[in-house]
Amino acid sequence: MSEPKFSKDDLFMLLVNQLTSSAWIQLGKLSDPMSGKVERNMEAASLTIDIIDAMADKSKGNLEKESEKFLASTLSQLKLNYLDELKKPDLPKKEEKSEEKADDSEAETKKEE
Repeated sequence: MSEPKFSKDDLFMLLVNQLTSSAWIQLGKLSDPMSGKVERNMEAASLTIDIIDAMADKSKGNLEKESEKFLASTLSQLKLNYLDELKKPDLPKKEEKSEEKADDSEAETKKEE
């Protein structure tokens, strides 16, 4: 194998950043780059945050101080935002919105008759 371009610490932090980006998307704080939509998936966000937390726990003492601080700060921000999102009411799903519109249309039709 050729000489690595990045240190193992750099590669680890790259993975953390990728997971962090996914968590922000799952929390509905960023739009999904594939769909362009902002949608929340709290179960997926919780799992992703738990994965980052486990990685932080398992890597304790093996990272540079800067990386440890960054990881702790990132986790703190994600956890606080997760709790904030849990307090918000659930957004209606597309199917529910469609059903409501259909029900409204039926009610209007009956009024007109």
